[in-house]
Amino acid sequence: MAFSAEVIAARRVRGFEAARVLIASGRGEQVQHTIRRIVEEMSAAEQALLTERQAKTHRSSTVAMQLVLAGSVLAFGAVFAAFVIVRRDFAGARQAQRALRGVNATLEVRTAERTAELTRINEHLVNAHQELRVLVEQAPLAIAMFDRDMRYIVTSRRWIGDYGRGRGELVGLSHYEVHPDIPPSWIEVHRRGLAGEFLKHEEDMWVQADGSKHWLRWAVSALAQ
Repeated sequence: MAFSAEVIAARRVRGFEAARVLIASGRGEQVQHTIRRIVEEMSAAEQALLTERQAKTHRSSTVAMQLVLAGSVLAFGAVFAAFVIVRRDFAGARQAQRALRGVNATLEVRTAERTAELTRINEHLVNAHQELRVLVEQAPLAIAMFDRDMRYIVTSRRWIGDYGRGRGELVGLSHYEVHPDIPPSWIEVHRRGLAGEFLKHEEDMWVQADGSKHWLRWAVSALAQ
């Protein structure tokens, strides 16, 4: 800067030639060299700065692309995972539905078989009950069958004749209503018989309410179910 001031002053005072001579001197060449060096350094610094900026831009772009790529991969992974889960759930639902249909079909078959079996058993019980009823009714002995409430289920004709007290049918009636004079000891026998015991007596007297006496040989037993 000082040398440039000297050149300008020489030109003003002594003319253009004086300024040219000053520039052509060794000091001028040194200044020019210095200027070129500074310019070159500035150019180099500018180029380095530009290169650094380009590198940073490239790194930023690379990071951004990597982030975008990672985001895309994650998004694709999430979509794929969701697809796999939905497909697996759908497949599981279809499998469960097939299994349920199989179970229902099996249950229907077993229900039909069980219904048929119960129908046969019921028919057998009805037939057995009818046969037992006929057998009891026609028995030559005084026989009666009761439910757990001591109501008549079936009786023999001999029982109606001996203990019906003028009734032609006893089914459905309470034994204790027909015979309110039953001794308490016999009521206990009935209770034990209903509980499953087998009891009998070879000779027992029953004194009825009208004072009549009846000698009996009796047996009480629960019917096996």
